Amino acid sequence: MFSKQTALLLTLLLLGCQSPEEMDAIDLQKKIVLENQIELLSDDVWHFPAHQAGDQTTTYLPMRRFDLIFTGYDTHSGSTYEHVIPGTYTHMLAYIGKDANGFAYGIEMNTDMDATYSIGLNGLQVGGQLYLYCLGSDYGAKPCPADLYFFGIERYDYLWGKTLTPDLKARLMFHENTLMTTVREDLAIGFPFQLPFKVTLMTAFTKEIILHEDGRRNGTDCVDYFVSLFEQKAGVCMDNIRIGADEITSYFLNDPQGKKVVLPAAYNPFTEKDQTIAEMLTEEGFSIVDNQPRQTHCPESPIVSGIAIPDRVFNSSSLVTPTL
Repeated sequence: MFSKQTALLLTLLLLGCQSPEEMDAIDLQKKIVLENQIELLSDDVWHFPAHQAGDQTTTYLPMRRFDLIFTGYDTHSGSTYEHVIPGTYTHMLAYIGKDANGFAYGIEMNTDMDATYSIGLNGLQVGGQLYLYCLGSDYGAKPCPADLYFFGIERYDYLWGKTLTPDLKARLMFHENTLMTTVREDLAIGFPFQLPFKVTLMTAFTKEIILHEDGRRNGTDCVDYFVSLFEQKAGVCMDNIRIGADEITSYFLNDPQGKKVVLPAAYNPFTEKDQTIAEMLTEEGFSIVDNQPRQTHCPESPIVSGIAIPDRVFNSSSLVTPTL
């Protein structure tokens, strides 16, 4: 004879329902992701299944709160849009904690699903915001209870994790409460995506595409969110993370991948045809121009210009691969 508990579980299975434990896990995930209750997350080690470019061997990295995850596509994947950003790693996000069921959660700045855009007095604006979602369990053993967003790390060809050097990480975590409060506030308001360059109606006349990085003032991109969050809320700056106009121009004109990058007509307010950025720079007469240098909020108060990109952050001397 089956026990009442076994009979109940079999009935739920036959009806296509989740067990009470699974339903509890889904309810908790919804509270965290849909209601931004990140106070339910603890700063526990998450063993993140990572693999580097050109090596499919899985390495389990011990990640802690505000450690960074870097992702990228293989050069032969056909994802030419990703290669608009120079470097091996073209996107980054951060791990911020585990829930009571052992599932890890991360935050990332990304465009919205349909990549909406507009151009007006404030220039070219692309729809997007700060997102929070479940990343999975330790060692990749269990998938998240519910697929609440299509954004996910599993779609990338390679991933790796980095943490700040011990002195910088200690300085950062001294401000942990402020950082977590800021993240929750940003999630609640849908902190907006901002392109790292300025294209306005005047660009048609000046032909200048100006690099843009103003901290948290009007939104950020996937890199600048963490760069500006760490800098302005914790006084932590990372070394050698930016690229300037000359290097970006050289990438589009001389790099094998950069020369292939196509800007679709849908996202180009100045033409009705698809064209490579190289063609825009050579045949159409556009140029990429550096932004004005600015002083950071860090104790050393360095002066910076250019824009931060994932690959430069990944290779910064301010970060190391995490170990226990």
